[in-house]
Amino acid sequence: MDRNKPPDPPDIHLPSNIQLPSTPTSGFSYTPILTASLSDFNAVENLSRKRPTSHEGSTKEIPNKQKRQNEYRIKYNESDIRPFLVHVSRLERDPSSGTTLHPIKFGQFLERMRFSGILRDGVKRVGRNKVSIEFSNAENANNFITSPSVTEHGYAASIPTYNITRMGVVRDIPTDWSPEEIIENLKVPSGIGKIIKARRINKKNIVNGSPEWQPTQSVILTFDGQVLPTRIYCCYTALNVELYKYPTVQCFNCCRFGHTKIQCRSQQRCFKCGQNHSGDSCSVSEGDSLCIFCSGNHFSTNKNCPEFIRQTEIKCVMAEKNVSYVEAAKSFPASYKSYADVSKASPSPSLPYLIPSKSVTHPSTTSYKKTVFSNPKSRPITTPGYDKQAHRAILKEFSIPQSENGHALQTDSTNSYDNSATITELLINLLVNLINKNNYSIPDHVASTLISILNNKNGSTQVSTMERSEHPQ
Repeated sequence: MDRNKPPDPPDIHLPSNIQLPSTPTSGFSYTPILTASLSDFNAVENLSRKRPTSHEGSTKEIPNKQKRQNEYRIKYNESDIRPFLVHVSRLERDPSSGTTLHPIKFGQFLERMRFSGILRDGVKRVGRNKVSIEFSNAENANNFITSPSVTEHGYAASIPTYNITRMGVVRDIPTDWSPEEIIENLKVPSGIGKIIKARRINKKNIVNGSPEWQPTQSVILTFDGQVLPTRIYCCYTALNVELYKYPTVQCFNCCRFGHTKIQCRSQQRCFKCGQNHSGDSCSVSEGDSLCIFCSGNHFSTNKNCPEFIRQTEIKCVMAEKNVSYVEAAKSFPASYKSYADVSKASPSPSLPYLIPSKSVTHPSTTSYKKTVFSNPKSRPITTPGYDKQAHRAILKEFSIPQSENGHALQTDSTNSYDNSATITELLINLLVNLINKNNYSIPDHVASTLISILNNKNGSTQVSTMERSEHPQ
Protein backbone atom coordinates (compact mmCIF):
# COMPACT_ATOMS: atom_id res chain seq x y z
CA MET A 1 0.00 0.00 0.00
CA ASP A 2 1.34 3.35 -1.04
CA ARG A 3 1.11 5.83 1.83
CA ASN A 4 2.19 8.76 -0.34
CA LYS A 5 -1.25 9.38 -1.83
CA PRO A 6 -4.87 8.99 -0.73
CA PRO A 7 -6.00 5.36 -0.80
CA ASP A 8 -7.83 4.08 -3.85
CA PRO A 9 -11.07 2.08 -3.64
CA PRO A 10 -10.44 -1.67 -3.35
CA ASP A 11 -11.12 -4.09 -6.16
CA ILE A 12 -14.04 -6.28 -5.01
CA HIS A 13 -15.91 -8.65 -7.33
CA LEU A 14 -19.59 -8.52 -6.39
CA PRO A 15 -22.11 -11.32 -6.99
CA SER A 16 -24.82 -10.87 -9.55
CA ASN A 17 -27.49 -10.19 -6.93
CA ILE A 18 -25.69 -7.10 -5.64
CA GLN A 19 -26.17 -3.84 -7.53
CA LEU A 20 -23.69 -1.01 -7.23
CA PRO A 21 -25.07 2.44 -8.22
CA SER A 22 -23.06 4.56 -10.57
CA THR A 23 -20.79 7.15 -9.02
CA PRO A 24 -19.86 10.53 -10.57
CA THR A 25 -16.56 10.44 -12.42
CA SER A 26 -15.69 14.00 -11.43
CA GLY A 27 -15.21 13.31 -7.70
CA PHE A 28 -12.41 11.44 -6.07
CA SER A 29 -14.52 10.49 -3.04
CA TYR A 30 -15.76 6.95 -2.96
CA THR A 31 -18.92 6.19 -0.95
CA PRO A 32 -20.52 3.00 -2.34
CA ILE A 33 -24.02 2.03 -1.24
CA LEU A 34 -24.78 -1.70 -1.46
CA THR A 35 -28.36 -2.76 -1.94
CA ALA A 36 -27.89 -6.21 -0.41
CA SER A 37 -28.19 -7.96 2.89
CA LEU A 38 -25.44 -8.07 5.46
CA SER A 39 -24.92 -11.80 4.94
CA ASP A 40 -24.25 -11.26 1.23
CA PHE A 41 -21.69 -8.60 2.01
CA ASN A 42 -19.98 -10.85 4.56
CA ALA A 43 -19.81 -13.57 1.95
CA VAL A 44 -18.13 -11.18 -0.46
CA GLU A 45 -15.66 -10.10 2.22
CA ASN A 46 -14.80 -13.70 3.02
CA LEU A 47 -14.23 -14.43 -0.64
CA SER A 48 -11.92 -11.44 -1.00
CA ARG A 49 -9.87 -12.53 2.03
CA LYS A 50 -9.85 -16.22 1.20
CA ARG A 51 -6.38 -17.60 0.74
CA PRO A 52 -5.64 -19.74 -2.31
CA THR A 53 -5.78 -23.51 -1.97
CA SER A 54 -3.20 -25.96 -3.22
CA HIS A 55 -4.88 -26.53 -6.59
CA GLU A 56 -5.33 -22.81 -7.09
CA GLY A 57 -1.59 -22.23 -6.70
CA SER A 58 -0.71 -24.30 -9.74
CA THR A 59 -0.76 -21.23 -12.00
CA LYS A 60 1.07 -18.07 -10.98
CA GLU A 61 -1.39 -15.20 -10.69
CA ILE A 62 -0.84 -11.52 -10.13
CA PRO A 63 -3.33 -9.49 -8.09
CA ASN A 64 -5.40 -6.77 -9.69
CA LYS A 65 -3.45 -4.00 -7.99
CA GLN A 66 -0.22 -5.16 -9.61
CA LYS A 67 -1.92 -5.84 -12.94
CA ARG A 68 -3.11 -2.24 -13.13
CA GLN A 69 -0.90 -0.14 -15.39
CA ASN A 70 0.98 2.71 -13.89
CA GLU A 71 -0.44 6.09 -14.79
CA TYR A 72 2.98 7.70 -14.55
CA ARG A 73 6.11 7.27 -16.63
CA ILE A 74 8.30 4.29 -15.86
CA LYS A 75 11.69 5.86 -16.66
CA TYR A 76 13.73 8.82 -15.57
CA ASN A 77 14.34 11.70 -17.98
CA GLU A 78 17.61 13.48 -18.60
CA SER A 79 16.24 16.62 -16.90
CA ASP A 80 15.54 14.79 -13.62
CA ILE A 81 17.86 15.35 -10.70
CA ARG A 82 18.99 13.12 -7.84
CA PRO A 83 18.06 11.04 -5.98
CA PHE A 84 17.28 8.35 -8.56
CA LEU A 85 15.15 5.96 -6.52
CA VAL A 86 13.49 2.71 -7.56
CA HIS A 87 11.02 0.81 -5.38
CA VAL A 88 11.02 -2.97 -5.61
CA SER A 89 8.45 -5.39 -4.16
CA ARG A 90 7.96 -9.10 -4.41
CA LEU A 91 4.95 -10.19 -6.47
CA GLU A 92 2.30 -11.59 -4.16
CA ARG A 93 -0.97 -13.22 -5.06
CA ASP A 94 -2.75 -12.20 -1.86
CA PRO A 95 -1.96 -9.09 0.22
CA SER A 96 -2.78 -11.04 3.39
CA SER A 97 -0.27 -13.78 2.63
CA GLY A 98 2.42 -12.03 4.68
CA THR A 99 5.11 -11.85 2.00
CA THR A 100 8.19 -9.96 3.17
CA LEU A 101 11.27 -8.66 1.40
CA HIS A 102 14.49 -8.48 3.40
CA PRO A 103 16.94 -5.76 2.21
CA ILE A 104 20.07 -7.91 2.74
CA LYS A 105 18.57 -10.88 0.92
CA PHE A 106 17.62 -8.62 -1.95
CA GLY A 107 21.13 -7.09 -1.88
CA GLN A 108 22.53 -10.57 -2.51
CA PHE A 109 20.30 -10.81 -5.57
CA LEU A 110 21.68 -7.48 -6.84
CA GLU A 111 25.27 -8.67 -6.41
CA ARG A 112 24.52 -11.95 -8.14
CA MET A 113 22.93 -10.17 -11.12
CA ARG A 114 25.81 -7.61 -11.18
CA PHE A 115 23.70 -4.46 -11.47
CA SER A 116 25.86 -1.33 -11.67
CA GLY A 117 25.43 2.21 -10.38
CA ILE A 118 23.99 1.31 -6.96
CA LEU A 119 25.23 3.38 -4.04
CA ARG A 120 26.95 1.64 -1.14
CA ASP A 121 24.05 2.45 1.20
CA GLY A 122 21.43 2.55 -1.54
CA VAL A 123 19.22 -0.36 -0.44
CA LYS A 124 16.79 0.52 2.36
CA ARG A 125 13.60 -0.97 3.72
CA VAL A 126 10.53 1.22 3.15
CA GLY A 127 7.80 -1.31 3.92
CA ARG A 128 6.97 -4.88 4.79
CA ASN A 129 7.29 -6.00 1.18
CA LYS A 130 9.11 -3.06 -0.35
CA VAL A 131 12.71 -1.84 -0.54
CA SER A 132 14.19 1.29 -2.07
CA ILE A 133 17.28 1.32 -4.32
CA GLU A 134 19.20 4.53 -5.01
CA PHE A 135 21.29 4.73 -8.20
CA SER A 136 24.06 7.14 -9.08
CA ASN A 137 22.50 8.24 -12.38
CA ALA A 138 19.28 7.94 -14.36
CA GLU A 139 20.68 5.52 -16.93
CA ASN A 140 21.51 2.82 -14.39
CA ALA A 141 18.10 3.22 -12.78
CA ASN A 142 16.32 2.83 -16.14
CA ASN A 143 18.42 -0.23 -17.01
CA PHE A 144 17.39 -1.89 -13.76
CA ILE A 145 13.68 -1.14 -14.29
CA THR A 146 13.67 -2.56 -17.81
CA SER A 147 15.86 -5.56 -16.98
CA PRO A 148 14.04 -8.86 -17.71
CA SER A 149 15.85 -10.62 -14.85
CA VAL A 150 13.89 -8.53 -12.32
CA THR A 151 10.49 -9.83 -13.40
CA GLU A 152 11.81 -13.35 -14.01
CA HIS A 153 12.74 -13.64 -10.33
CA GLY A 154 9.30 -12.45 -9.18
CA TYR A 155 10.01 -8.77 -8.47
CA ALA A 156 8.16 -5.64 -9.56
CA ALA A 157 10.20 -2.43 -10.00
CA SER A 158 8.82 1.08 -10.40
CA ILE A 159 9.75 4.70 -9.76
CA PRO A 160 8.09 6.18 -6.64
CA THR A 161 5.49 8.72 -7.67
CA TYR A 162 6.67 11.35 -5.18
CA ASN A 163 10.06 11.43 -6.94
CA ILE A 164 8.82 12.21 -10.47
CA THR A 165 5.53 14.05 -9.87
CA ARG A 166 4.32 17.12 -8.01
CA MET A 167 0.80 17.76 -6.74
CA GLY A 168 -0.89 21.15 -6.41
CA VAL A 169 -4.34 22.61 -5.73
CA VAL A 170 -6.00 25.00 -8.19
CA ARG A 171 -9.21 26.86 -7.38
CA ASP A 172 -11.98 28.60 -9.38
CA ILE A 173 -12.42 25.69 -11.81
CA PRO A 174 -16.01 25.37 -13.12
CA THR A 175 -17.86 22.59 -11.37
CA ASP A 176 -19.45 21.24 -14.54
CA TRP A 177 -16.10 20.35 -16.12
CA SER A 178 -15.02 16.73 -16.23
CA PRO A 179 -11.41 15.72 -15.47
CA GLU A 180 -10.73 15.37 -19.18
CA GLU A 181 -12.05 18.87 -19.87
CA ILE A 182 -9.95 20.30 -17.03
CA ILE A 183 -6.75 18.82 -18.45
CA GLU A 184 -7.66 19.98 -21.94
CA ASN A 185 -8.32 23.62 -20.95
CA LEU A 186 -5.38 24.11 -18.59
CA LYS A 187 -2.02 25.29 -19.98
CA VAL A 188 1.28 24.99 -18.10
CA PRO A 189 4.21 27.41 -18.47
CA SER A 190 7.37 26.43 -20.32
CA GLY A 191 9.74 24.12 -18.46
CA ILE A 192 6.91 22.44 -16.51
CA GLY A 193 5.75 18.89 -17.17
CA LYS A 194 2.30 18.11 -18.46
CA ILE A 195 -0.75 17.54 -16.28
CA ILE A 196 -1.21 13.81 -15.70
CA LYS A 197 -4.30 13.70 -13.52
CA ALA A 198 -7.06 16.01 -12.30
CA ARG A 199 -9.23 15.18 -9.28
CA ARG A 200 -12.00 17.41 -7.98
CA ILE A 201 -12.44 18.00 -4.26
CA ASN A 202 -15.96 17.17 -3.09
CA LYS A 203 -17.64 18.58 -0.02
CA LYS A 204 -19.65 16.35 2.26
CA ASN A 205 -23.08 17.61 3.28
CA ILE A 206 -25.61 15.87 5.54
CA VAL A 207 -29.09 16.08 4.04
CA ASN A 208 -31.97 14.40 5.94
CA GLY A 209 -29.49 12.32 7.90
CA SER A 210 -27.70 10.93 4.83
CA PRO A 211 -24.37 12.19 3.41
CA GLU A 212 -24.25 13.81 0.01
CA TRP A 213 -21.12 14.86 -1.89
CA GLN A 214 -21.20 18.26 -3.57
CA PRO A 215 -18.45 19.16 -6.07
CA THR A 216 -16.38 22.28 -5.34
CA GLN A 217 -14.32 24.55 -7.57
CA SER A 218 -11.03 23.23 -6.13
CA VAL A 219 -9.12 20.66 -8.19
CA ILE A 220 -6.02 18.59 -7.33
CA LEU A 221 -3.59 18.47 -10.25
CA THR A 222 -0.70 16.05 -10.67
CA PHE A 223 2.19 17.43 -12.74
CA ASP A 224 4.82 15.32 -14.43
CA GLY A 225 8.36 16.23 -13.37
CA GLN A 226 10.07 17.49 -10.24
CA VAL A 227 8.98 21.15 -10.41
CA LEU A 228 5.66 22.51 -9.14
CA PRO A 229 4.56 25.64 -11.05
CA THR A 230 3.46 28.70 -9.14
CA ARG A 231 0.67 29.42 -11.63
CA ILE A 232 -1.05 27.96 -14.68
CA TYR A 233 -3.32 29.42 -17.33
CA CYS A 234 -6.92 28.63 -18.20
CA CYS A 235 -8.74 30.45 -21.01
CA TYR A 236 -6.46 33.51 -20.77
CA THR A 237 -6.76 33.53 -16.95
CA ALA A 238 -3.86 32.99 -14.53
CA LEU A 239 -4.59 30.60 -11.66
CA ASN A 240 -2.38 30.23 -8.60
CA VAL A 241 -1.12 26.75 -7.72
CA GLU A 242 -0.86 25.84 -4.03
CA LEU A 243 1.08 22.91 -2.60
CA TYR A 244 -1.17 19.93 -1.98
CA LYS A 245 -0.72 18.35 1.44
CA TYR A 246 -1.66 14.72 1.79
CA PRO A 247 -4.63 14.07 4.08
CA THR A 248 -4.28 12.23 7.37
CA VAL A 249 -6.23 9.00 6.89
CA GLN A 250 -7.19 6.94 9.95
CA CYS A 251 -8.83 3.54 10.03
CA PHE A 252 -12.01 3.24 12.12
CA ASN A 253 -11.51 -0.51 12.49
CA CYS A 254 -8.00 -0.76 14.03
CA CYS A 255 -7.45 3.00 14.69
CA ARG A 256 -4.14 2.97 12.81
CA PHE A 257 -3.16 5.54 10.21
CA GLY A 258 -2.49 5.17 6.50
CA HIS A 259 -5.56 3.20 5.36
CA THR A 260 -9.35 3.11 5.66
CA LYS A 261 -11.72 0.65 7.27
CA ILE A 262 -12.60 -1.09 4.00
CA GLN A 263 -8.89 -1.81 3.35
CA CYS A 264 -8.06 -2.90 6.92
CA ARG A 265 -6.73 -6.42 7.50
CA SER A 266 -5.98 -5.96 11.23
CA GLN A 267 -7.93 -6.98 14.30
CA GLN A 268 -10.77 -4.76 15.42
CA ARG A 269 -10.00 -2.28 18.18
CA CYS A 270 -12.19 0.16 20.07
CA PHE A 271 -11.31 3.84 19.69
CA LYS A 272 -12.82 4.60 23.11
CA CYS A 273 -11.27 2.06 25.51
CA GLY A 274 -8.73 0.26 23.31
CA GLN A 275 -10.29 -3.21 23.74
CA ASN A 276 -10.94 -5.73 20.95
CA HIS A 277 -14.52 -4.71 20.11
CA SER A 278 -16.30 -2.13 18.01
CA GLY A 279 -16.21 1.44 19.21
CA ASP A 280 -19.81 2.09 18.13
CA SER A 281 -21.12 -0.36 20.71
CA CYS A 282 -18.86 0.82 23.54
CA SER A 283 -20.52 2.85 26.31
CA VAL A 284 -17.37 4.52 27.67
CA SER A 285 -17.56 8.30 27.78
CA GLU A 286 -14.74 10.51 26.58
CA GLY A 287 -13.89 11.54 30.14
CA ASP A 288 -13.20 7.90 31.03
CA SER A 289 -11.66 6.91 27.69
CA LEU A 290 -8.11 5.74 27.10
CA CYS A 291 -6.19 6.70 23.95
CA ILE A 292 -4.19 3.79 22.51
CA PHE A 293 -1.48 6.13 21.23
CA CYS A 294 -0.70 8.56 24.08
CA SER A 295 -2.73 7.05 26.99
CA GLY A 296 -4.65 10.30 27.34
CA ASN A 297 -8.28 10.81 28.43
CA HIS A 298 -9.71 11.19 24.94
CA PHE A 299 -10.80 9.04 22.04
CA SER A 300 -8.13 7.63 19.74
CA THR A 301 -9.79 9.51 16.86
CA ASN A 302 -9.47 12.90 18.55
CA LYS A 303 -7.95 15.55 16.27
CA ASN A 304 -6.01 17.04 19.20
CA CYS A 305 -4.25 13.76 20.00
CA PRO A 306 -0.42 14.09 19.84
CA GLU A 307 -0.26 11.11 17.48
CA PHE A 308 -2.81 12.63 15.09
CA ILE A 309 -0.83 15.90 15.09
CA ARG A 310 2.36 13.90 14.46
CA GLN A 311 0.79 12.13 11.49
CA THR A 312 -0.36 15.49 10.08
CA GLU A 313 3.15 16.93 10.38
CA ILE A 314 4.59 13.86 8.64
CA LYS A 315 2.22 14.42 5.71
CA CYS A 316 3.31 18.07 5.49
CA VAL A 317 7.00 17.07 5.35
CA MET A 318 6.21 14.48 2.66
CA ALA A 319 4.59 17.15 0.49
CA GLU A 320 7.20 19.86 1.08
CA LYS A 321 10.37 17.75 0.79
CA ASN A 322 9.06 15.08 -1.61
CA VAL A 323 10.15 12.12 0.52
CA SER A 324 8.53 8.84 1.51
CA TYR A 325 6.55 8.24 4.66
CA VAL A 326 9.42 6.31 6.25
CA GLU A 327 11.91 9.12 5.67
CA ALA A 328 9.52 11.81 6.91
CA ALA A 329 8.60 9.85 10.05
CA LYS A 330 12.26 9.80 11.18
CA SER A 331 12.02 13.52 12.02
CA PHE A 332 9.14 13.03 14.47
CA PRO A 333 9.46 10.68 17.45
CA ALA A 334 6.50 8.53 18.39
CA SER A 335 3.99 10.01 20.81
CA TYR A 336 4.28 8.73 24.35
CA LYS A 337 3.75 9.85 27.94
CA SER A 338 5.72 9.30 31.10
CA TYR A 339 4.55 6.87 33.77
CA ALA A 340 3.45 9.73 36.03
CA ASP A 341 1.34 11.31 33.28
CA VAL A 342 -0.21 7.97 32.38
CA SER A 343 -1.07 7.20 36.00
CA LYS A 344 -2.72 10.61 36.40
CA ALA A 345 -4.66 10.16 33.18
CA SER A 346 -5.66 6.56 33.87
CA PRO A 347 -9.37 5.77 33.43
CA SER A 348 -11.77 5.52 36.31
CA PRO A 349 -11.77 2.15 38.09
CA SER A 350 -15.55 2.03 37.65
CA LEU A 351 -15.06 0.64 34.15
CA PRO A 352 -16.02 -3.03 33.95
CA TYR A 353 -12.88 -4.10 32.11
CA LEU A 354 -10.64 -2.55 34.78
CA ILE A 355 -12.27 -4.10 37.87
CA PRO A 356 -10.26 -7.17 38.94
CA SER A 357 -12.16 -10.29 39.92
CA LYS A 358 -12.30 -11.10 43.63
CA SER A 359 -11.69 -14.75 42.93
CA VAL A 360 -8.35 -14.03 41.33
CA THR A 361 -5.49 -14.85 43.71
CA HIS A 362 -2.15 -13.33 42.99
CA PRO A 363 0.78 -15.75 43.39
CA SER A 364 3.20 -15.06 46.19
CA THR A 365 6.48 -13.65 45.11
CA THR A 366 9.87 -14.37 46.63
CA SER A 367 12.51 -11.70 46.81
CA TYR A 368 16.10 -12.79 46.30
CA LYS A 369 17.55 -9.50 47.47
CA LYS A 370 19.85 -9.97 50.46
CA THR A 371 19.69 -7.54 53.38
CA VAL A 372 23.04 -6.75 54.95
CA PHE A 373 23.11 -5.29 58.47
CA SER A 374 26.20 -3.33 59.55
CA ASN A 375 27.15 -1.94 62.94
CA PRO A 376 26.46 1.74 63.32
CA LYS A 377 29.44 4.04 63.43
CA SER A 378 30.53 5.33 66.84
CA ARG A 379 30.13 8.98 67.55
CA PRO A 380 33.27 11.10 67.48
CA ILE A 381 34.80 12.23 70.75
CA THR A 382 33.65 15.70 71.61
CA THR A 383 36.31 18.31 72.50
CA PRO A 384 35.80 21.65 74.16
CA GLY A 385 35.23 24.35 71.66
CA TYR A 386 36.49 27.90 71.47
CA ASP A 387 36.20 29.81 74.77
CA LYS A 388 35.96 33.46 74.00
CA GLN A 389 36.09 34.64 77.60
CA ALA A 390 39.25 32.62 78.37
CA HIS A 391 40.95 34.04 75.31
CA ARG A 392 40.28 37.60 76.42
CA ALA A 393 41.60 36.88 79.93
CA ILE A 394 44.92 35.58 78.50
CA LEU A 395 45.35 38.72 76.44
CA LYS A 396 44.77 40.92 79.45
CA GLU A 397 47.30 39.09 81.64
CA PHE A 398 50.10 39.14 79.04
CA SER A 399 52.47 42.17 79.21
CA ILE A 400 54.90 43.02 76.42
CA PRO A 401 58.41 43.93 77.79
CA GLN A 402 59.60 47.45 76.95
CA SER A 403 62.86 47.93 75.01
CA GLU A 404 65.61 50.18 76.42
CA ASN A 405 66.50 51.84 73.12
CA GLY A 406 62.99 51.79 71.69
CA HIS A 407 63.70 49.04 69.15
CA ALA A 408 61.68 45.87 68.91
CA LEU A 409 64.87 43.76 68.68
CA GLN A 410 67.09 43.90 71.76
CA THR A 411 70.67 44.49 70.48
CA ASP A 412 73.92 45.53 72.11
CA SER A 413 74.48 49.25 71.61
CA THR A 414 78.25 48.92 71.78
CA ASN A 415 78.49 46.55 68.82
CA SER A 416 75.75 48.08 66.74
CA TYR A 417 78.14 50.26 64.74
CA ASP A 418 80.45 47.37 63.94
CA ASN A 419 77.60 45.16 62.94
CA SER A 420 76.13 47.89 60.76
CA ALA A 421 79.53 48.51 59.20
CA THR A 422 80.00 44.85 58.38
CA ILE A 423 76.55 44.64 56.83
CA THR A 424 77.21 47.79 54.83
CA GLU A 425 80.46 46.42 53.41
CA LEU A 426 78.73 43.20 52.37
CA LEU A 427 75.97 45.11 50.64
CA ILE A 428 78.48 47.33 48.81
CA ASN A 429 80.46 44.33 47.59
CA LEU A 430 77.26 42.62 46.45
CA LEU A 431 76.15 45.67 44.47
CA VAL A 432 79.59 46.08 42.86
CA ASN A 433 79.66 42.42 41.78
CA LEU A 434 76.16 42.65 40.30
CA ILE A 435 77.01 45.79 38.38
CA ASN A 436 80.25 44.37 36.97
CA LYS A 437 78.65 41.08 36.05
CA ASN A 438 75.39 42.27 34.42
CA ASN A 439 76.48 45.75 33.26
CA TYR A 440 73.69 47.42 35.19
CA SER A 441 73.58 51.21 35.49
CA ILE A 442 72.99 52.53 39.02
CA PRO A 443 70.20 55.08 39.37
CA ASP A 444 71.15 58.54 40.59
CA HIS A 445 69.51 58.29 44.01
CA VAL A 446 71.21 54.94 44.71
CA ALA A 447 74.65 56.28 43.71
CA SER A 448 74.32 59.33 45.99
CA THR A 449 73.28 57.10 48.87
CA LEU A 450 76.27 54.84 48.41
CA ILE A 451 78.64 57.82 48.39
CA SER A 452 77.20 59.12 51.66
CA ILE A 453 77.56 55.66 53.24
CA LEU A 454 81.23 55.49 52.20
CA ASN A 455 81.92 58.93 53.65
CA ASN A 456 80.33 57.95 56.94
CA LYS A 457 82.45 54.84 57.01
CA ASN A 458 85.69 56.87 56.59
CA GLY A 459 85.12 59.07 59.64
CA SER A 460 81.60 60.37 59.86
CA THR A 461 79.43 59.21 62.70
CA GLN A 462 76.11 59.92 60.98
CA VAL A 463 74.40 56.85 59.55
CA SER A 464 72.28 57.63 56.54
CA THR A 465 69.32 55.63 55.38
CA MET A 466 69.05 53.69 52.11
CA GLU A 467 65.56 54.94 51.48
CA ARG A 468 65.04 57.58 48.82
CA SER A 469 64.04 60.96 50.11
CA GLU A 470 60.62 62.18 49.16
CA HIS A 471 60.32 64.92 46.56
CA PRO A 472 59.48 68.32 47.96
CA GLN A 473 55.89 69.36 47.59
